[in-house]
Amino acid sequence: MPQPTLAQDRVVDLVYTEVARGYGHDFAPVSNILFPIVPVNTSAGKIITFGPEDFIIVNTSRAPGQNTKRIQFGHAGAEFALNHHRLEAMAPLERISETAVQPGFDLVARSIRSVQRIMDREREYIGSVLARTANNYPVGNKSAPTGSDKWDDPASDPFSQVAAARSAVRKKCGIKPNYMILGDQVYSALARHPGVLDRLSNADIKVATKAQLELLFEMTIVVGEDVYYEESTSEFVDMWGNDAIIAVVMPKSMQEMGSPNFGYTYQLETLPTVEEGYFDKNPNSWIYPVADAYKPVLTGMSSGFLIQGAVTLA
Repeated sequence: MPQPTLAQDRVVDLVYTEVARGYGHDFAPVSNILFPIVPVNTSAGKIITFGPEDFIIVNTSRAPGQNTKRIQFGHAGAEFALNHHRLEAMAPLERISETAVQPGFDLVARSIRSVQRIMDREREYIGSVLARTANNYPVGNKSAPTGSDKWDDPASDPFSQVAAARSAVRKKCGIKPNYMILGDQVYSALARHPGVLDRLSNADIKVATKAQLELLFEMTIVVGEDVYYEESTSEFVDMWGNDAIIAVVMPKSMQEMGSPNFGYTYQLETLPTVEEGYFDKNPNSWIYPVADAYKPVLTGMSSGFLIQGAVTLA
């Protein structure tokens, strides 16, 4: 007798899957910007990357009877393989009405959302590691300020550094970066920098707002505030550290595999799913497994610039 397949073993709960897919992914705020989710229909394939050839001038004129020119945006780069993720939501029997045989919808939905918050925080962390790894950037698309060039030094000039970073990206990919991602300590130092405050009209301002910084730097600024607990040191660590990332981010209406962007999260289009719940006597709980498969990827074309160690970590 043939053994049942994995797909046959895992019965999907369609109602709770809708809860999972309707969840807003609020707990991966920076990764959602740098690596917006795009669906793919396979667990492996080629990353669609972009280069200067996507910005050439094409002569589209043609004489009667001549063939029409054809173009293709992007090209197949390195291979990707989606990572499969799985975590179970628990609905303890103690929280269920004595008259109920199974947990109610609200209890299970809350448990599923709690699981997804944890899974999204993991996705945020994966994105931060990918975006903050200097070796992922080509030569000329990264810098590491030292001494008085660090932004927490009053003598530093963050405006010149950011302008140089934007210029470097534009010269390599043809698009001027429109987003700046700042670690929390970097944002704090920048908001109090004398060079920033000197450019504001009100001399009484001691801390610039994010809106003011966006006007001065002419970019959307996103602050990476998430932290994680490092068990080995028993300390909380900033996910986005003390770095600044200058990036090209397309409007949401243009975010797809065929459009240039700093990066994307390739997400298997059939996921996430919530499997049919089962009762586990040991924790005296109903269990609802949540499955997902995704892979954050950089799409090339030198569309980002890493300023590593923009400030000295406190």
